Amino acid sequence: MTEGAARDLELLSGWLTQTAEVERLAARFGALAGAVRAGVAVMSRSRLLFGSARLAEIVGGDPALLPSTPLIRLVPDRDGRARLRAALRRAWDGHAEDVAGVTLSRLDGTRCEVSIALRPLAREVEPALLVVVDETPVAARAAARPHGDGTLRAFGLYLAGLANDLRGPLTAFLGHLTLLARRTDLPDDLREAFELYRQVTSETLDRFGRAMEWGRRVPLVERVDLRAVVEAAVATFETDTTPGEVRLALDLAAVPPVAGSAEQLRLALEHVLRNACEALMNRSGTIHVRLRSQGRRVVLSVADNGPGIPDSLLPHVFDPFSSTKSITKGLGLGLAIVKDIVARHQGEIGIDSSSAGTTVTFQLDAIDTSARSERPTGRPRVLLVEDDLTVQETERMLLERAGWDVVTAGDADQALVLLTREQVDALVVDVQMPGRDGLAFIEAVATWHPHVLPRVALHTAYAYEDRVRAVTERYGVALLEKPCPFEKLLATVSRLAGLPEPRRPASRRRDG
Repeated sequence: MTEGAARDLELLSGWLTQTAEVERLAARFGALAGAVRAGVAVMSRSRLLFGSARLAEIVGGDPALLPSTPLIRLVPDRDGRARLRAALRRAWDGHAEDVAGVTLSRLDGTRCEVSIALRPLAREVEPALLVVVDETPVAARAAARPHGDGTLRAFGLYLAGLANDLRGPLTAFLGHLTLLARRTDLPDDLREAFELYRQVTSETLDRFGRAMEWGRRVPLVERVDLRAVVEAAVATFETDTTPGEVRLALDLAAVPPVAGSAEQLRLALEHVLRNACEALMNRSGTIHVRLRSQGRRVVLSVADNGPGIPDSLLPHVFDPFSSTKSITKGLGLGLAIVKDIVARHQGEIGIDSSSAGTTVTFQLDAIDTSARSERPTGRPRVLLVEDDLTVQETERMLLERAGWDVVTAGDADQALVLLTREQVDALVVDVQMPGRDGLAFIEAVATWHPHVLPRVALHTAYAYEDRVRAVTERYGVALLEKPCPFEKLLATVSRLAGLPEPRRPASRRRDG
């Protein structure tokens, strides 16, 4: 075998190996529903399209029996069947339905209590329902997932993990395609094909990277310039292959910054731009992107002059797994992701559509930069970061009576957002908090708001732990031990704010 042939064989062997790896990992995508704890099914009016193995476990039977076992047949009591039938009717009419406390008589003879979620899948080819059956009571699920749609979050985290797994083989695959595309001894049409595959793979890697960012709960603590976000998203959009002659028209006014994540907002805008482009369906058209201030909010809108969204589908466009496209063109998570990102930013999203086109609008709170330079009352201001509402409320009342303005936050992420909007003279931060704890909060402050560090005190019952000591020494923050007398708390915040320490009340003499 010649040296050139051996090199060709090695390249093609590596390419095929990576292709097989991509296909293996893509097969995991087909088992998406198996990654969540609940049982998942997709059903049309006439048949079961898909049932997960977990659903078979919940109903106590073989997965092969699922198509011949209507769920309603497993509900023994008349009231439960009536509630489920009514929910199914409303779901087929396009409404999201949740039915709690349903008793199932399993195929193996045992019983269990489940909650059932029904979500319409608005597809033009064949209307269907997504059915999620969970043995965990609804109250427990709500407590475990207080923010947002738990089903979307579970699938989002799985997609992020899958994206992470795919990045490795796709990177190697991209390398082999690059080598093949640069081979001067190959026919031009073959090298052009390899170059096209290389571009598509590169774009896929980039999108996987953004999917991983969405799957994680990144801190929303940046002061985000939305004009820069729009320009970055548009630059990415213009490098992609777009159908027909699509023109972008930008009208970007100077607007105040918003608090959040520039990368996440860019991801949301790219999804909307891609949808607008696809709506033009290989014909010429214009996408208008407009940015403006409206009162205390910043409004970003994307409008296309495509054919619009059918009235029957419009109420469901932000639902997970809702799409007007075939399954080969996506799971219908795009606008659900957009809605989730905007909700994380405490914003609102709306959509208007007619035969003349579709407009998607984001509304986000602007950071009031003027409020940071001038305090409304002239009194010193302290930020209390405390998840225990009893402690928070007690300290708030005591400090207000001592002449302080008090701003409160129940967790570290909320406090980080407040620091982009509020000017404070002192911060008191609990260490033991769910999610990002007080020590991680200090690390984030050091990154995003380092000028605030000299005004921070950590409040903890674990003052002598090595990790607590290490953070206080590294960043020079004050330390308050719990339980802390109010006089010491007041003296500490006064010192941090550069104010004279308050006088202790004189002890009263008792005569006689």
